[in-house]
Amino acid sequence: MNRRNLAILPALVLFLSLWAAPALAGSGRITDVRAVPYSATQLKVSWNGPGSVFVVNHGVPDGDFNYYDTAYASSIILSVVPGATYWVTVSFEDQTGETEPVYVTMPRAGTAREFNYRYKNFRAYFVNPNNRLEFWEDDSRTPFERIQGVYLSGAGELRNYAAGVEFTVSRTKADKEFNYIVVLYAPGELDYYVNTGTEIIPGSWTSGRFAVDLTYPIQTYLDYNGAFTPGRYDLELYINGWLGGRTSFVVD
Repeated sequence: MNRRNLAILPALVLFLSLWAAPALAGSGRITDVRAVPYSATQLKVSWNGPGSVFVVNHGVPDGDFNYYDTAYASSIILSVVPGATYWVTVSFEDQTGETEPVYVTMPRAGTAREFNYRYKNFRAYFVNPNNRLEFWEDDSRTPFERIQGVYLSGAGELRNYAAGVEFTVSRTKADKEFNYIVVLYAPGELDYYVNTGTEIIPGSWTSGRFAVDLTYPIQTYLDYNGAFTPGRYDLELYINGWLGGRTSFVVD
């Protein structure tokens, strides 16, 4: 998933799923674009059109930037933020033939968790950037709920940032894969700052823990805003489409 800084089309009437008008592109055209929630954090986009490589753009109406993904088939699953409204367009590989936008509002995840899972201790941390230790073995690991903006401005240099979560299950699991999305909500912003990834716990287990990177969304915020605005920032972690943790920190 990539990001562009573009002017965003104004929001029209919002629908859960809307057919887009076809767009001409040479001798062919892209038609029948649909955007349907696949889970709280996944949006399935499908379309019809000639060719084998497409570009799928999506963003928040009136936001400052959008994302784009390259698709090698006539559908794709996008990682998105629960509760957010998105516009979606599809074009050919050379950016021609872009369709009219379709709009979709993602369902908001509640406090429900994946069956049998109990998540706990979801917190934001910073660590020394040069340490090569595994996160949970790093003695520099420090949780924070309040921080000065100047320290966040040095993300990746002065400090690295992560969110850690622990969990247990009531029944033994084996070789479990976790697809996650961590979301940084900035005060007064329409846009969201995210990081996605996959963690795997091999073998049989009844408890586990892992850390997800926050340095990237913090750096992305800085790229577009220059510095952190004082206020409260919310963090949410979604694992396999379920809410795995929610916390916040204050920037002075």
